[in-house]
Amino acid sequence: MARRHGDRLSLQTLVDEEKSFIDEKLVKAAVLPPPPKGTAAAAAATTAPPADSAPCPYHSEALLQRTATDPPTDKGDSLCRCQPPSTSAGKDLVFVSGPDGFVKKFAGDKVWRDKLELQGPVGGLLGDLKKKNVDKLGNWLVLKL
Repeated sequence: MARRHGDRLSLQTLVDEEKSFIDEKLVKAAVLPPPPKGTAAAAAATTAPPADSAPCPYHSEALLQRTATDPPTDKGDSLCRCQPPSTSAGKDLVFVSGPDGFVKKFAGDKVWRDKLELQGPVGGLLGDLKKKNVDKLGNWLVLKL
């Protein structure tokens, strides 16, 4: 993936091991890295779609909260409705995976509706960080696994 996407892709991982604790300081270091270096990274950062500019199933936090599964991809055309369409469109993603209590602490509860477990609004530590750092994290999507 690094060869294909170059400096447009950055991966940060945080693993909770036994006898260690993930705290706000570690999460901040993972999701609030120093500004990217190089012109390609800076250009990619400025061409990402604006936060929730269109009801796009891939880039809308509001739609993601009500999502149980991926949108269908068998239609042949792209379901991304971001305007203007761009080859560099994308989002910053945070994946939170673990037991329910862990996910709740860091990303908020998933919600149940019509017998489906949905993503629900971002809460917990990441929700607090997004509120405090809207300029840096307002365009991020949090996926609860």
